[in-house]
Amino acid sequence: MLHPFPDLPLAPRLAAVADAARQAGVQGTVGFNYRNAPAVAAARELVGGGQLGLVTHARFRLFSDYAAHPEGALTWRYERARGGSGVLGDLAAHGVDLVWHLLGEVDSVVADTAIFLPERARHGAYAAFQPGSDLAMGFDDLKVIEAHNFLRSIAEGTPHGTTLADAVRSAATLDAMARSAETGTWVEVADT
Repeated sequence: MLHPFPDLPLAPRLAAVADAARQAGVQGTVGFNYRNAPAVAAARELVGGGQLGLVTHARFRLFSDYAAHPEGALTWRYERARGGSGVLGDLAAHGVDLVWHLLGEVDSVVADTAIFLPERARHGAYAAFQPGSDLAMGFDDLKVIEAHNFLRSIAEGTPHGTTLADAVRSAATLDAMARSAETGTWVEVADT
């Protein structure tokens, strides 16, 4: 029995994978590992408990320097032919998931994108394994928790942590963000 665990960027046929897993009665997850951070759990309690009042909008920015140097490897993140939505699917997917996880339904989005380094060096096979200087601690820990939750889901037959439905919802929001970035307007998030 196969239990799907796709990583980011989210697969173009993700909704079909989620439907197939649901019909087969298997567990599935996706790599939204930031949900496992204790600070996120604390924030979810604050929001859910009403301590922050009514939250009407959210903004996320991702400050990460793994791609800051112009001599950094040309990875799938920077080539849409290889990585689909590129950095949107890689990093913004985490922000989108956290907004859904912490605040609930997203009605509409407005997004902007930019390319700061239009050309990068090619480093052959190394590019697939480029380490992130800001990921020295924490990321691996979150991935272990994520894997534990997935294996627990399989063993118990009930979801623990993220699900493929979360990934489908994130993909729909990312599609809306990409359309917003192209048009410069607010775009409603399609129902998932």
